[in-house]
Amino acid sequence: MADITPPVSLTSFTAAGIAEGGPSSTGFIAAKLALPAFLLPYAFIYSPEILLQTQEIIPAILAVLFFCLGITALASASLGWIFGPLNFALRTAAAAGGLLYSIPSLTAQFAGVLLFSAFAFRSFFLQRLVKTTAAGRNS
Repeated sequence: MADITPPVSLTSFTAAGIAEGGPSSTGFIAAKLALPAFLLPYAFIYSPEILLQTQEIIPAILAVLFFCLGITALASASLGWIFGPLNFALRTAAAAGGLLYSIPSLTAQFAGVLLFSAFAFRSFFLQRLVKTTAAGRNS
């Protein structure tokens, strides 16, 4: 984590030099990308099935699936992008859905699934609508 997050962010500064970008802005974008990774240790505590050290396969698969969806939701909330740009309401829904995944309750996790899928599908179809409208204007 120290390699990609400020103030050290050696990897980010190197990437900024290669891309000829600003080191500070690259470091802060890397920190936004790494934000969901800070929750990883807490996920291991609240849901040890993620480590796949269980005899039951179905809870382990569900835990890994919910964890991946939660990380995706939190990353899209912190970056403001999934299939296209997200407005404030969609970012809030993404963050709420991502945080619901971290609660070790199936009810909360399924609520997170519903919230995440609702905002992801809305963003996906909104982006498709923008592309088809732009393509129609260009013809």
